Amino acid sequence: MGKIRQAGMVVLIGLGVILMGYPWFSNWLYQHHVASGANVYEQYAAESGTSEITKQLETARRYNQELLNSRVMLTEPYCDISLPEDILYGDVLDPTKNGIMCFVEIPKINVSLPVYHGTSEEVLKKGVGHMEGSALPIGGVGNRPFLLAHTGMNTSRMFSDLTGLSEGDLFYIRVLNLCLTYRVCEIQTLLPEEADELYPDEERDLMTLVTCTPYGVNSHRLIVTGERISDAEVEKVDVPMQTADWNGSAWMRAYLKAILLGSAMMVGVIVAVKGLPALWKKGCKKC
Repeated sequence: MGKIRQAGMVVLIGLGVILMGYPWFSNWLYQHHVASGANVYEQYAAESGTSEITKQLETARRYNQELLNSRVMLTEPYCDISLPEDILYGDVLDPTKNGIMCFVEIPKINVSLPVYHGTSEEVLKKGVGHMEGSALPIGGVGNRPFLLAHTGMNTSRMFSDLTGLSEGDLFYIRVLNLCLTYRVCEIQTLLPEEADELYPDEERDLMTLVTCTPYGVNSHRLIVTGERISDAEVEKVDVPMQTADWNGSAWMRAYLKAILLGSAMMVGVIVAVKGLPALWKKGCKKC
């Protein structure tokens, strides 16, 4: 019985170690997958002719212009809008035919994620979703794309550390051969129904990142909006170093707490398993 109990404890400890390391291993696998997709995307942008890139960007601009024209007569900002038959949402900005329209990079929280068409649950498991009905992320005054991602997933960080951003921080959109720079100008915490009332600004080039908050509760929406700045302005901004480490990452801190709690429970189980037989024998001797 002693050997069986000992083997069981070894298995228990092994399973505990695997479970504790799973989030980091899973996130590493996800980042490896993202890097592979980014390489394919960048290779396409580098090898495609200027005419092909220009054609795709022009189609995207037509799409955005149609949205702007349609909303002149609408009160709802992101309802269904009729577009010309030759412009299909799923086909615009899909150069590698895998649904990736661009990449969003946030240096301060060490995030680089692919952006896919739509915000279905299937999409949000893979990366960031672009909200259909908002402008496509190619820049332009009057546009305000909305990019949504999960918080608190156990497979990857996604937008879990978006709470680490402050006004003035930069994030980037890499679309085809363009790199668009946005500076955070507003951070809001709103109820879901309040977030639906956010509109584009006809005089500004905006980009909005959205995730659930607070961590683990998800009752509200964290809205981080950036305004595009010129290359000349970028050079004047001191870009912060990556800070999504143990101290700066809400995702990592949450799993550290889970590990500490799990370790304490494991120690308790081991002590109980080892201690109970001894107590049992001691009780039997008294009898």
